[in-house]
Amino acid sequence: GGWDDTVQIWDQRAEHSVRRIFGPHICGEGIDIDRKHILTSSWRKHDVLQVWDLGSGNRIQTLPPDFSGDSLLYCGQWLGRQHIICGGSDNNMVRIIDKTTLGSSGIIMNLPSGVYSIDHDRNRLKQHHNDATMIAATAGNQVYLLSNAVIKKD
Repeated sequence: GGWDDTVQIWDQRAEHSVRRIFGPHICGEGIDIDRKHILTSSWRKHDVLQVWDLGSGNRIQTLPPDFSGDSLLYCGQWLGRQHIICGGSDNNMVRIIDKTTLGSSGIIMNLPSGVYSIDHDRNRLKQHHNDATMIAATAGNQVYLLSNAVIKKD
């Protein structure tokens, strides 16, 4: 994906892309694939977070913005089976979205600069079959470590 508002899907056996998705304006790490779906995070004012069918390239859904408004997104990832995480500028935020309600289950806003990259420990998710993980997000020259784990005391 790139600034030309397309996502190109390639098959290594072909000399050219085999499918195109038109619309997403990718300006960073704004694509993630989870089995049959593609998540795109776009650096634009509207329809910034979308889910696409990998097989057909058809848009499945555009996720609604947070009540505080959309951000221009640089990055987004599937966060386990229940959540999506994204980050961007304008509101300079990191947002965790519940896939069931499509609402924000966590948000940090007004960071000193835009959030240009995020990542989490996918192996931990696979081992524990849940969404509890450590999240790293970069904004400016800072790295923020976030956890969405519930801490239980014995």
